[in-house]
Amino acid sequence: MQLDIKNLLLTLKVLKRNKMRSFLTSLGIIIGISAVIVIMSIGSGAHSLVVSQIEGIGSDLLAILPGGSDGDEPPAALMGINITTLTHRDALAIEQNVDEVSAVCSYVRGVATASWQNKVDDTSFLGVTSGYLNVEAGAEVVQGRFISPEESDQIAKVVVLGSLVADDLFGR
Repeated sequence: MQLDIKNLLLTLKVLKRNKMRSFLTSLGIIIGISAVIVIMSIGSGAHSLVVSQIEGIGSDLLAILPGGSDGDEPPAALMGINITTLTHRDALAIEQNVDEVSAVCSYVRGVATASWQNKVDDTSFLGVTSGYLNVEAGAEVVQGRFISPEESDQIAKVVVLGSLVADDLFGR
């Protein structure tokens, strides 16, 4: 017991003599531990975000996009190359010939200007087929109706507006 007290007193004496070194050492330990805690928290948050997004889409959803890569190269879309080799006819062939597929929706994405009388709204759009509501989790029509299968087959010019665009153009 006597030896332990002597060691403790000696340690305190050395710490007092080297105050700046002691402070910097303590600061380094505190910053290091804090950094590990922050990194673990960010990783856990990112993990939760990805899991919730996957659960929101559904585990039985498969998206088929054109522009695969050969070998170890990234997909063409990541390099800004727009490939349009898949067509609506391809989507219909998948729907008709693959028994395990319950719904198909082909789509095109872009940016357009919507206008009504003197109001204009630049917005992004999805050109979709009637199967969209069956494929996209959480998509619903609040007012009016969605695209019918007949309109989809005829490639009719039908618009389903989102609530923000509708409010911008027509007001409440």
